[in-house]
Amino acid sequence: VIHLAKVCQSYFTEYEFIPVFWLAGEDHDLAEALTFPAQDGLQTFLEPLEHYKGAVGRLGQSYLQGCLKEIIQRYPDISAQPWFSVFERYYKNSLNLAEATLKIIDALFCSAGLLTINPDDKTLKSSFLPWFHKELTTSFVKKGLDESRLFFRKYDLKEQIQARSINIFYISENSRMPVQLADQGHFWIESEKVSLDELLQRPESLSPNVALRPVYQQQVLPCVAYIAGPSEFNYWLQLPPVFQWAGLPFPRPILRPMAAFVPQKYIHWWRNLALPSSWILLHPEKYLKTLADRELQFQKQSESHISTILEELQQLKKLISHIDTSLTKSADATTKKFAHTLVKLQKIAYKSWNRRHAGDINKLMQLYSMIFPNGQFQERELGIMNFSFLQGSNFENLFLSECEYSEGIHIYGY
Repeated sequence: VIHLAKVCQSYFTEYEFIPVFWLAGEDHDLAEALTFPAQDGLQTFLEPLEHYKGAVGRLGQSYLQGCLKEIIQRYPDISAQPWFSVFERYYKNSLNLAEATLKIIDALFCSAGLLTINPDDKTLKSSFLPWFHKELTTSFVKKGLDESRLFFRKYDLKEQIQARSINIFYISENSRMPVQLADQGHFWIESEKVSLDELLQRPESLSPNVALRPVYQQQVLPCVAYIAGPSEFNYWLQLPPVFQWAGLPFPRPILRPMAAFVPQKYIHWWRNLALPSSWILLHPEKYLKTLADRELQFQKQSESHISTILEELQQLKKLISHIDTSLTKSADATTKKFAHTLVKLQKIAYKSWNRRHAGDINKLMQLYSMIFPNGQFQERELGIMNFSFLQGSNFENLFLSECEYSEGIHIYGY
C-alpha cells in the first residue's frame, strides 16, 4: 500500500496519495487474531478466552500482559530480538489489543507516512448513523448482495459472503451479538427488545459486519483503492450494488501481492540458472526433465535418432515379411522390444543427469521448501519469530532489496 501510494504520487503530482491501515478489530475472528506462527509451529493463546464473545480489538490490557508473559516463558530467547521491544512496550502500555496493534504499526511504518485508523470510535460511528438507520429500516445491504448473486450464479462464481437481513451487530463489554428484526420499529439483541431510536442513540455499540464494513470504511474515509487478500478481494467483487444502494463511490479492489523470504544467495543462484521466473513457484519435479532437456538437448536428439531407427526397423520388417510372412509376428515383437529398450535408455540417461546435478536439484528442493514450508505458502506458516533478519523497525529497506517476482508473489532475498 505504501509503495502503491508512492507510484500513484509519481504519476499524479497534483494530488497527494496517503496509505491507510484500517484496523478491522470488531469483526475479526478471535482464534485467527490470537494465533501466530512460532519456531515450533502455530501457537494460540485462547485458554482464558473460551467464552469471550466481544470485539477482538477490545481485549484488555491484563490479557495482553498475560500473553506477553506466556510468550516469554515459552520462548525465552525472544526478548533478545531487536523488534520485540516494540511489542513489549505497547502490549504493556495500551488499554486494549486495538490500541496496541495500531501503536506497533505506527512505530514500524509512520516514517513512510502510513495513516492508521481504529474505526471502533463513537465519533466515527456517529457520522455513519444515516447508513445504520438505512440498513435497519431497508436492509439495503441484502438488496445489493441479492443483485450481485444473480451475476455470480450466471458465471458460476463462488460467493464469499452471504447477506443477513440486518448486517449490524451490537457490542457490549463481553459480547458482539447480531441485531435481528422483531417487528416494525423494534429489534432483538439476544432476548432484549429495543426500539430503533434506542439503537441509534448508542452508535458506539453498533458494529458493521463483514458486508457493511466496506461501506463504513468508504463513508469515514473515501479511498480510491482497497488492497485485499485473495478471499477478501473476492467478496469485494460482490459489493458494487451495495455501494450503489448506499450512494457511495466504490473503490477499486486491488489484489495484494504476497511475499516470501529466502537467503540472498538463493536469489543470485536462481537467476544464474536462467529459468522462467514462474518456475520458482513450481515443485522442482515438474520441470527437472525440461531442465535436463534444455541442457543436453537430449530429448530432441534422442527422439530424432529413435524415429530414424524405428523407420529403418519398419523397412527391415517389411523386407523380412516379404521373404517369409510367417516371420511378421516375430519382427513386430522384436521392433516393440527394441523401442522399449530405447525408452529405457532415455530414462537411464535422465537418472545419470540427476546424479551429476544432485547438488543443484537438492538446492532447488531447499528453495521450494523455504517458499512453501509444509506445502503451504510461507506467509501461512511462518511469522516474525522465524526471521532473525527482521532487524529493528526499518522494514522499508528490506522491501527495496533484490527480489524475484512471479504472478503477484515477491521472493525477497535477505
